[in-house]
Amino acid sequence: MYQLFAEIPHQGPGCLSPEVAFRPDGQQFAVSYLDYDEVRIYNSAECTLARTYGNPEAQLDRPHGVLLTDKHLIVANRHREKCPATYTVYRLGSESSAPVFTLQTPVDHLLEAHSLAMRDDLLVATHCEHDSSLGALLSYRFDDDTGEIHGPLDCREDAFDDLGMAKGVAFAADREGILVSFNSDKRISRRQKLAFRLFKAWNIVATGGLRGVANRLDPQRQLRTREKAYAGNGIALFDVDGKGRFSAGPRRVMLRAEFCRLENVAVSQDAVALTDTVNHQVQIFDAGRDPELQHPMQCITRDLSLPHGVKFSPDGQLLVVTNYGLRSYNQLIHWQHFRNPRGDKVMVYKRQ
Repeated sequence: MYQLFAEIPHQGPGCLSPEVAFRPDGQQFAVSYLDYDEVRIYNSAECTLARTYGNPEAQLDRPHGVLLTDKHLIVANRHREKCPATYTVYRLGSESSAPVFTLQTPVDHLLEAHSLAMRDDLLVATHCEHDSSLGALLSYRFDDDTGEIHGPLDCREDAFDDLGMAKGVAFAADREGILVSFNSDKRISRRQKLAFRLFKAWNIVATGGLRGVANRLDPQRQLRTREKAYAGNGIALFDVDGKGRFSAGPRRVMLRAEFCRLENVAVSQDAVALTDTVNHQVQIFDAGRDPELQHPMQCITRDLSLPHGVKFSPDGQLLVVTNYGLRSYNQLIHWQHFRNPRGDKVMVYKRQ
């Protein structure tokens, strides 16, 4: 069982911290701060700040996905969804915070690189929330000596037309599979639909003003749709080979009616953690005994409001969760309204 060990509150205005990643030795972990255009490195033992990568030197632009290797920090920048996602790579041993390598996603409509995972030198990324795609799974080759990213080696996109929006990604315990969390809207009643529409209209005006309304009414803003009007929320298991090639479709799909917006997934041996964002909880499963992930062995809910990022330390002793602290109405999230008292923070749990 994991118990709360430390909290790292955000300093300054409200800020989303989408992702967290541990170094392979477990001594440090990185957290992305989307609204601050920063990535911060913390010491795992004391949860103290070790280093901050910030602008202008770091050249960050809405950092989302993060990953730590032995020698480098990899950051996926979403650019306010104005252009394809960009990966910036930083050398951990350098005094400079400038990137040593930059790569723009060579697929024009893949605007947000959501989450990152790595096995040996195989780098995998999920993409989501863009105008012409429900999601994508991409693979690259990463050279930890030079900090260079090569590829993509493969891109799997059509599979998410039937699944939903691609979100979190992690290598399975067997190291031969990729776990991808996905979400889609649930069926709701007419009364709920009306409430949703009113809330959404208020949300657009409150957060985007007249420009936000104009963007929503833009006739060229057409989302790619799937044949199934309502897919599910769950986890898909894809195969991947040594050359970074994915299976055409998932080997297994685990759907749960109670899941809603699974933003991230993490794996530590047989333990699988999911951030069930709209339900304000992190669920931990024993995949060895419960391969279909039906019965969580622990459900963390206290003080969580829209938890997003989640990672186990390499030894499984720590579990780090990034908490958005945002207001929500059922499955609709108000992206600019933080709870009061503030809940946007990083929460560190230790196994007892």
